[in-house]
This record gives sequence, C-alpha cells and structure tokens, in this order.
Amino acid sequence: MLSAFSGGGCAEYAAVQEKNAAIKPRNLTFEEAAAVPVAAMTALQALRDQGKIKSGSRLLINGASGGVGSFAVQIAKIFGASVTAVTGRKNIEFVKILGADRVIDYTAEDFTKTDPGYSIIFDAVAKRSFAECKPLLSPKGVYISTLPSLGTILRILIGSIIDGKRARLVNVRARASDLDLLTEWIEAGKIHPMIDRTFPLSKTAEAHALSEAEHARGKIVIRVSE
Repeated sequence: MLSAFSGGGCAEYAAVQEKNAAIKPRNLTFEEAAAVPVAAMTALQALRDQGKIKSGSRLLINGASGGVGSFAVQIAKIFGASVTAVTGRKNIEFVKILGADRVIDYTAEDFTKTDPGYSIIFDAVAKRSFAECKPLLSPKGVYISTLPSLGTILRILIGSIIDGKRARLVNVRARASDLDLLTEWIEAGKIHPMIDRTFPLSKTAEAHALSEAEHARGKIVIRVSE
C-alpha cells in the first residue's frame, strides 16, 4: 500500500517501504490482490481500532456494498458481530452473500429512523453525519466515518463526556502486519475481495468516473499491464 500522505497513482512499478508491503495471498489473482490493501485495511482499522469490535457487537454499515463496506461486512462476521447492511435495492442479495444479518434498502427506508441500539455505526461512504446517527447509538456507542467533517471533528474533541456516545475518524495507515492478517483470512477463505469491473491502464479516467458515480459493487481495479 502506498502512503496516503505521499500520494500515489496508476503505474507498472512503485517504490514502497518494506513495512508497507506483504506477500500476495496465494489464492488471489493479481487483480484481486490489488483490490485488498486500501479498502480492507480501512475496514479493519475502522472496526478493530476505532470501533473496538467484538463478539456480540451490533454493527450498522452504511455503504455496505462498496469497496470498503464489502470488506467491513466480512471482517465484522469474523469478529462475531451482528451486521445490519445499508445498501441499494440491487445490492440486497449481494450483501447477504457477504454475511449481512439484516439489510436496509436506503432507497425505500431512511436507516437513521430505524431501531436504535447499535454499538458501532460505520459510515463507509461518509454520507450521514454523527448528529443524524447519534440517536441509533447505544450508550457508549461509536460512530465512525471515512472522511472528516466539522461535526465529527468537534465530537472527537469534545469526547464522550456529554452522553457517552463517541465519534471517530478512520485514517488508514499502511501496515504490513495488517496485510499479513488479511492474507491469513483470505487464504483461509474467510474474506474475499469483490470486484465490480477491471479497466486497462489506458481507461483509468473511465475507472475513476465509475468510482465517483458511487454505484460500484465492491472494488474497481486497473490492470497496468496486459
């Protein structure tokens, strides 16, 4: 994984520090392996490090069919959590296959108006604010977003002194030990990268346009060499 701070791009070769790299899972193609690092580590570090997920946790994932969300559903089940997945109608069966226990179709129902009691709400697409999700959190529950917002930052600074409910921001870090853990799970068949489409390097702009349309199911991959 390239450092998020130094930036990156699509190229045949990249120089990285050893601590940011790991051996490719033996049971994945190169395209499948390319879909793992950023998305899967974001999901892992959000749920494990920020959410302190454990067996019995009640988790809601907004954007459960996307790149990060599809990994989050699978990782949450490894930890023994109960997962409610928020996605569009066309992806209901998809997230069920990933392991979701309950699915909310956001085109038909506003998940922020549903039953409360979630120990973790992971907004993998950063579409709903802490204020909107707060009523659904259990006492000492945590809301996690992938993008900073003024409300989230203020809540992080204030802490949980008001009502025990917390807000966290996941800032994914390149970490070989996490890649090794993901490889262990992948080779054991516990998680698998879900790929929407693969583009050649010459169509990188089209790949980004699909990503920005926010309708991808799983990850979009660019093949840099034929």
